[in-house]
Amino acid sequence: MQRRSVSRLEPGMCLAVDVLRNDGVLLLKAGVPLSEQQIQSLDGVVHAVYVRREGFDDVLSRAVVPDETARFDLVRRLEGIYCFLYEKYVERADRGERERIAPPRGAGGGAVEFRDLMQVDQALRHCARSILEDVRDRRYALLSFDLPAPKHNSLYVFEHAVQSAILAARVLENSYREGSFHYVEDRGGHREHREHPFDEKRFEDLLVGILLCEGGMLSIPREVLAVPVFSPEDRAKYLYPHPRVSREMARLLPSLSPLAGAVVANHHERRDGQGYPRGSTDHHPFVDAAILATTFDALVSSRPQRPGMGTAKDDKACHPAEALERLFALAAEGAVHGGILEELARYVVPYPFGTTLVLSNGDVGLVVDCTDRVDPARRQRPLVRCSQNIRTGRREGLWEVDLASRTDLTVQSAIYA
Repeated sequence: MQRRSVSRLEPGMCLAVDVLRNDGVLLLKAGVPLSEQQIQSLDGVVHAVYVRREGFDDVLSRAVVPDETARFDLVRRLEGIYCFLYEKYVERADRGERERIAPPRGAGGGAVEFRDLMQVDQALRHCARSILEDVRDRRYALLSFDLPAPKHNSLYVFEHAVQSAILAARVLENSYREGSFHYVEDRGGHREHREHPFDEKRFEDLLVGILLCEGGMLSIPREVLAVPVFSPEDRAKYLYPHPRVSREMARLLPSLSPLAGAVVANHHERRDGQGYPRGSTDHHPFVDAAILATTFDALVSSRPQRPGMGTAKDDKACHPAEALERLFALAAEGAVHGGILEELARYVVPYPFGTTLVLSNGDVGLVVDCTDRVDPARRQRPLVRCSQNIRTGRREGLWEVDLASRTDLTVQSAIYA
């Protein structure tokens, strides 16, 4: 099994995992050879898919495969929440604001529709509790670090919010079980261990805040979002104000907690004051956790205007390993919370199943096991099944390299789509 971008698919390849349409309905079923017409039907829907590869059919049985139907239910519910809240925000905005922002738009087919703010509030809490129950019971049905789900182009904003919330929940799962959030605070080179009380109410409020973070993106006109890089004028006019719009949308909810409000207002801030919209530096650690979750998911995510995982150059999305490197570089500069980033790094899989790795000895192969259920080192040092060596020219047979035991080898490069 290998992850491939849609642009690199060829007729005759077989899908290893089902592909769903934007409305959650099955588009293409796993196991059927792809035709040229079917490949074209994927273009513009998702950036990448998982395909079968000879000699790698056993890989899928080792991975945790998420329940895409359950995840889609959350995404489409959140789409309806955003559209309802944004419409109410526009109704209350002054004339100047209405002229600046995009007009309200109806939710797409399959999205949940709502009657009033109380119903929206209840639906949002239901989304947060669904995520909480998934991590509390350790079902892990909504998000797999082994096998990340490619985002759908037209649903990016909503999928980004949902997956950021799930990521934060997975990272904070053990803190919830222990009743307090433990992390390390760096004070002038001196590392201090800290903890904050953490219970189900705080957990739910944190998830509600993350789910609401991207509501203000609906205020940005679609023609502006379609451009690969925002111009300085569009950044100032649309991008930098969107957290304020998200905050005002969130304030419409009857049960919004101070924690959820703080997450919405500060999710684009940085500890060095270089974030936006206010340039604030002092945040609650739960807000810092939300900032890191949303930032990581944004770094690794394909978007309609930005190509998918591979390299961060030219504003492309990052591979998970590269995203972690960039975040640790920001932590070293004091931009993000290094102690909480260490917690996030413990749960993220740098090289998920299906990643093509080039090793320092010239071996090239696919990651066939990166789970830590048996060996904790497996997450950072996966099992790689190789099919060629670019130094010796070997191309016969398949051989496995266990990086957990081969400490003399390093990953030279990774290709994820």
